[in-house]
Amino acid sequence: MAAEPRVLFTGRFEALIVALSSGDLQPVAKAVDQPRLICSVREAEAAAELGRCLMGASPVVVDPPHGLSIEVDEPESVGSDRLFAVRGALEHRPQNWIVVQVGTALTVDAVRWTGEQGVFLGGAIAPGPRLLSEALNAGGARLPLVDPQPNVPATGGNTERALAAGIAIGLGGAAQALVREIAREAGWPAAPVMLTGGARGFVRAALGEGPGALHEEEHLVARGMAAGYGA
Repeated sequence: MAAEPRVLFTGRFEALIVALSSGDLQPVAKAVDQPRLICSVREAEAAAELGRCLMGASPVVVDPPHGLSIEVDEPESVGSDRLFAVRGALEHRPQNWIVVQVGTALTVDAVRWTGEQGVFLGGAIAPGPRLLSEALNAGGARLPLVDPQPNVPATGGNTERALAAGIAIGLGGAAQALVREIAREAGWPAAPVMLTGGARGFVRAALGEGPGALHEEEHLVARGMAAGYGA
C-alpha cells in the first residue's frame, strides 16, 4: 500500500500557476521531502511549465509509471488520469473494480485484478455536468447557461430549473447505466464501484442503488500516482 500522498492540484492549469506564484502554496511547492508527480492530460508544454514551477531538490516526474497492463485497441490514447484512477482503486483493495470519475468528463472504466497485476479493460467517456450545460446553451437558441448542481428536483418549474434537472438527474442515470453495462460485459454482476472526481456528488445517489458496494476516494488519481511511482 502506497503512502498517503500530499495533493496539490487543480482543474485549471492557469489557476495552479497563479497559486504557486502566491505566498499561500510556496511551502508546499518548495518542500523537498517528496518527489513531485504530475498527471497531465493537457498539452506537453503545459506539463513542462508546471514541472519548472515545481523544480527543486526533489525530482519532477510527469506521468509516472502506472504498473498496469492495458488491453485496449490504442493504449497510447488512454488518458493518464484514467489509468492512475484505476491504479488507485487497486491500492484500496486488489480486486476487480468499476472506476467512475466525474469532472470535466464522466468516465467509467473497468480494471481486472489477475492476482499479480491490474489490467485496464477500457470503458466509456461522456460529458460532465459543466460540459452538458455549455452544450445545451450553445446548441439551443433560447436555452440559458446554468450552473449545474447535484440533488435537484426532477420537475423544474422554469427553464433554468428544467435544465438543472436534466443535467443532474440525467448524469446520474447515465453513470448508473454505464456501470451496469460495463459490469455485465466484464462478467462481474456485482462489481464494486470506486467513485472519484470533483463533481462526484452528481452521481453518488444513483450509483449507491447498484448491486455492487460503492466506495469513494477524493484523491484517487493522486493515490494511483504515488503507488505507481513507489511512494
